[in-house]
Amino acid sequence: MSKLISVIILSYNNVDNINRAIDSVLMQDYGAVELIVSDDGSANFDVDKIRLHIEKRKRDNLLCYQVLHSTKNSGTVQNLRNALKYLTGQYNMIIGGDDWLANDRVLSDFSDAYMQYPSEPMAICANAYMCDHDGEIINTMMNKDMVATLAAGDETLLLNRLRYQCILLTVATCYRREFWDVVGLPDEEYTYLEDWPTFVKMAKKGIVPAFLPKIVTYHQRGGIANGAERVNVEQVQQLFADRQTLFGKETIPYLESMTAKDKSGYQNRQKYEAYTLYERTVYNLMPVKKKIMACINNKTARSIAYRTRDQWLLPGLQKLGDKLKALILVIFILFAMYFTMELSHPFGIHTDTVSMIIWILLVALMIVGMIKLFAKVICVLLNKSNR
Repeated sequence: MSKLISVIILSYNNVDNINRAIDSVLMQDYGAVELIVSDDGSANFDVDKIRLHIEKRKRDNLLCYQVLHSTKNSGTVQNLRNALKYLTGQYNMIIGGDDWLANDRVLSDFSDAYMQYPSEPMAICANAYMCDHDGEIINTMMNKDMVATLAAGDETLLLNRLRYQCILLTVATCYRREFWDVVGLPDEEYTYLEDWPTFVKMAKKGIVPAFLPKIVTYHQRGGIANGAERVNVEQVQQLFADRQTLFGKETIPYLESMTAKDKSGYQNRQKYEAYTLYERTVYNLMPVKKKIMACINNKTARSIAYRTRDQWLLPGLQKLGDKLKALILVIFILFAMYFTMELSHPFGIHTDTVSMIIWILLVALMIVGMIKLFAKVICVLLNKSNR
């Protein structure tokens, strides 16, 4: 008989996509599946509706399921710790409410992979696709360098890499039940960082997961860790605070023993943290006008603008240009009125009228020139910040 594999789906404000995640589990061809859906205080999470959806679509291989809902949002760590209390399978996977399993053989592939080892590894890691909101693939989440680090099977190499970069994917990992007894539950010192500290603890215990060279999950971009629009600034700040707590515990005390490459990796990671925190909690909240001014005064803003220029820079300059063109039109209307008045003068056009025409034309040309110059200055600044 097949060993029971549990799939935990962690949900928070995923009501639009949660059925897709559930269906990807229900469609599995593996013979013994447990499903645990755990929601972390979503206001619109309907437990009865989720249960009804499961009842309509389940097959004989779904041996048991749980739908859990908290009335309070406590963060990913507490949500996972609560879900793990209901775990009964010999193996388990954890995905988010926006994620979905890549095909109907994912659980079977993990089961087959475990059977290949005389002594079962504590965990088997595979790969995943990062996708946009339309399900279009953006990239493969584990690159060749990350895969090489894991495939080397060296716990020291893996640990030093994990001290500054989470190269393993919890959404593409299948754990043995004993993993949580040996490594421990996600650390309550963190709020949203449930996976990275757990992988560090795992590596510190000398555990290196096996690698399954397959894509097993589609991970939708937009979670709290990668640019979610549905989370607030305080949640983003807490996630970044969690990471600094991790660095304070697991990285900074060990810097002296790390290789030059790993030290450089940590320094680059901290630059990335500062850059991304500014982008998500300050820059993204600015109106277009303030973004343009920020690009003039702030190198980080210029770097962000270069990367996202198609989203706001050109439309922003277009709007500015439209306003200035409207200003030029008003000036010409005023000139026409003045010129008409002068023509009606019994002595005809005065010298002052000619001067006025020249002055208005010069001002108009100056404004148009300023628009073009401003656009060029912005582009030059952006290009410099990208070098």
